Amino acid sequence: MYTKPAQSAGCSKGLLAGSSGVALTSTLGYTGFLLGPPAIGFLASEFGLRVGLTTLSFLALAAATIAYLAPDRADRG
Repeated sequence: MYTKPAQSAGCSKGLLAGSSGVALTSTLGYTGFLLGPPAIGFLASEFGLRVGLTTLSFLALAAATIAYLAPDRADRG
């Protein structure tokens, strides 16, 4: 799941071309990896486990929808 965004970022043109795009993709991935569990824990402690995990499900669904609707940059050549 991670290799496709990194490959697309590496092949892109413009402001985030090449290594800059890969670096941004890696930074966003690691940030989510490090900040996600504490955010879910905070929501679970304040509002309950069901709300914390439901929020995670909705965010994952939103990310999948955005990824599906986004144009594929690799086809632009």
